[in-house]
Amino acid sequence: ERAGRRVREFQKRVATEVRNKYGPPSKLFLFQGREVYYLDRPYLAANDTSYTSILADIRFWASSETWISRIYDRDQLMSGERLNAVGEQLRHSFHPSIGADLYFIPRPYVYTSGYPNGTGHGTPYSYDNHVPLLWYDPARPPVEISDTVYTVDIAPTLAERIGLRPPEMLDGQVLPANP
Repeated sequence: ERAGRRVREFQKRVATEVRNKYGPPSKLFLFQGREVYYLDRPYLAANDTSYTSILADIRFWASSETWISRIYDRDQLMSGERLNAVGEQLRHSFHPSIGADLYFIPRPYVYTSGYPNGTGHGTPYSYDNHVPLLWYDPARPPVEISDTVYTVDIAPTLAERIGLRPPEMLDGQVLPANP
């Protein structure tokens, strides 16, 4: 399902509601994306505007959007609170110093881009994040690994293949060259 138009309408609605209640969105938001919102927390604090109130309002406005499956905020992702599988997956890719303040997770098979053709990537669903990993090395015989591997395994594997020792702190493991 293509939801690009509804996403744009939602963004406009949020901008209008924020403007009416808090002030210019261009001052309050560092970035208002399709599925992520970054608020200007220093600006909010300097102008006595409640960060938690804005988040709560945006969550409320988003609650009626049929293209949204789940909503997460930075506080949830930084807490020790147990989240569902999608939330835990998002938490693993979240960084406190550069992560967004609010994340909208689209429903399965919903495409939020406004582009009329093509596809996207980045949803937490298996059809979007389970992809084949193919490497070609003429000096090695073909190897097929049917076990699950992770993107964090790519860097240590490439390092090992070209003769570098991966740093100890690097997540991931070297994938086998021969089964």
